[in-house]
Amino acid sequence: MNIETFYKHKIILHSKNNISKYLDRFKNKLVTVYYDKDTYLRYKDILKLDSLNIYKLIDIDKINIDISTVNQNTNILILVKYFSNPSNHYMHIYKYLYDNDIYKNNIYADLLIDMDILIDDTFTLLWNNITKLESKLEIKDCTAIIQKKYNSYIELFEAMLIKTNLIDDYSLALIHQEIYTDTFGNLSKNIKNLIVFCASMDSRNNFFYGSKYLRFFNFIDLFIGTSIIQLPKNSKYISINHGVIDDPGGFVDDNKYTDQKEYYFYVRKTLQNTNINIISCDLIKISNYISLGYPKLDKFIKFYNENKNKNKKSIVIAVSSRRFNFKNINPIVQDKEFIDDVLSKFDDYKVIFRPHPNEMESEYIQQYTDNLKRFNNFKFDTEKSYLDNFTNAKVFISDGLGSSAYTYTFATLKPVIFYIPKLDKYLKDYGDSYYAKYLNLVGDVVTDRVSLINMISKYLSDDNFIQSKSLEIKKLRNKNIFNIGSSEEKITFFINRYILIDKSNKIKKYYIDKFKEKSKKRIANYFDKFKNKKIAIYGAGEHFELILMKIYDFNKLNIICFSDSNNSIIGNTKYNCPIVHKDSLHDADIILISSKKYEKEIKKDLTLHYTNIYTVYEVLNTEIALYMNLSTDITLRNLWLNIQLIEQMLSLNDIDMILDANYAEYNDLLKDCKSLLLNKYNEEIHYSDNLKDIYLGDKFYLFYSK
Repeated sequence: MNIETFYKHKIILHSKNNISKYLDRFKNKLVTVYYDKDTYLRYKDILKLDSLNIYKLIDIDKINIDISTVNQNTNILILVKYFSNPSNHYMHIYKYLYDNDIYKNNIYADLLIDMDILIDDTFTLLWNNITKLESKLEIKDCTAIIQKKYNSYIELFEAMLIKTNLIDDYSLALIHQEIYTDTFGNLSKNIKNLIVFCASMDSRNNFFYGSKYLRFFNFIDLFIGTSIIQLPKNSKYISINHGVIDDPGGFVDDNKYTDQKEYYFYVRKTLQNTNINIISCDLIKISNYISLGYPKLDKFIKFYNENKNKNKKSIVIAVSSRRFNFKNINPIVQDKEFIDDVLSKFDDYKVIFRPHPNEMESEYIQQYTDNLKRFNNFKFDTEKSYLDNFTNAKVFISDGLGSSAYTYTFATLKPVIFYIPKLDKYLKDYGDSYYAKYLNLVGDVVTDRVSLINMISKYLSDDNFIQSKSLEIKKLRNKNIFNIGSSEEKITFFINRYILIDKSNKIKKYYIDKFKEKSKKRIANYFDKFKNKKIAIYGAGEHFELILMKIYDFNKLNIICFSDSNNSIIGNTKYNCPIVHKDSLHDADIILISSKKYEKEIKKDLTLHYTNIYTVYEVLNTEIALYMNLSTDITLRNLWLNIQLIEQMLSLNDIDMILDANYAEYNDLLKDCKSLLLNKYNEEIHYSDNLKDIYLGDKFYLFYSK
């Protein structure tokens, strides 16, 4: 008996049972379902949604979410594809559901792999992973796997990856072929236990279908990808830029609504959505941003320099997706026949049209390009790689959205024509973005067809004009992009170093729970001193709920009021206590500051008027980090990173000695670890708050801490 014969039906039955158990909780209850049309139609029969008592079906593509659309007495079910990988289009809905504590029963995210196992097309792709692995196993290994009698697809998949030695005690996964081929081409040569999850079937040895099921693959220690994704609880994630001009992993402010991020590999020297300068800022505050450059750009530069042809006879038109708000800007929507004019006026040039990769096979694009095939000089570019066509473009036309224009201009040092018929709308929606910021530095903006034709003619004929633009583009590129020509080497080195350190966690695993319990007691002792006192909490935002209420039961204390710098909420109540102006705190025995980010500034301001001010992080910063144990907490990560940095330098005997010492305090543990390193190994320690020093420097660094 082979693995397929034994397991296929068993896994299908297991998935059916999982779905039934999940939905049985909602039988005989009112249910509101949020859905997108495509996802709903694909899965509604498998889920048997018609058997539920549905109060309302809400199509998120047709409404703006409002509190009035929700019956708070119903159970909320979510069947929306992009909620498992939230895009900006759905982010306002995602935030609404999350902020109102409605985001709980996400069917798509919770049951996706079980649902897809019951659909023939996706189950065929999933089972191909098993077939590929089975072909690499000996009969005795297959027999051993059958004897284990695994229940789920995930259990079987993991067991077979281990048997084929593709993963072991530390496993790394890259997400999507694009990242592997364009960004980490050499990584597989230098690192063990690397597998790649793709969106389609791939015959290569370590490539597997399943990039949309990542949250279920809890056997992966570290994921690397370009977008906001949901991961298994204990996995870590390194985010890299999707495009040369994008921020990595979405908007900085959206991190609250996503899963854990360990580090961001960054291209530019300024963060788009925070205006933080990477070079000059206090990196301890954003220490997970690592500016290492952009391998895809380096690959393009190398290709261009090796293949550029002075006799270019093509005009490339590359437009962004028509999805979301982009359709309000996209010229093939706003001025459908402009390409006809370009083809007619420049009939001695090949005009190459390249839509967004996600739309190449869409019905709209197929109809649009079919109409243009009547021109002999038209080419519809559907090739996987854009390098050859972009390299040989005499003129490049963009709509000002997407990163392809900036990748082109930074690689070739040639300007771009931005055709934006609705420039006012573009500037209103995207004026603050990096897409808009450099338009006139890297090219020229035109808004009508006549101006477009004239600008194309200028680009084709005026070499001096192009040359002057090229000089400015080169200055901009060199000023803004890190490690041009060596980014892949830097990233590969970083990841290998990161894995070496991340695997050094024996000491951390031993002490983390001990220190958490100790920190809990210390936090309790600090706040217990405030019993029988009248307390004013300064800071009426969510920090009180998200942090303070989780580290201590403030219901034990006599809170008489809250206060805040936001005058618009003065007069409101919080926990049945009034929110008052800071001038009205004289009746309080204690003023406790509820803010991590602004604690020092608030204390300085309140000290001008009061003497009874108490802080939280000034006293308990380490204890709160150790107790909360949040993977996203920079303080916690840096505390343990120092221990892990030292551990990877120690022998097994040294580590056992540290464990036997059974330290009660983190600071004592760190002190003795450092002493051991200094005395026994004569290893000099340097301090920094820059992760580039710690991971890429030629000295031994620890994080600086006061």
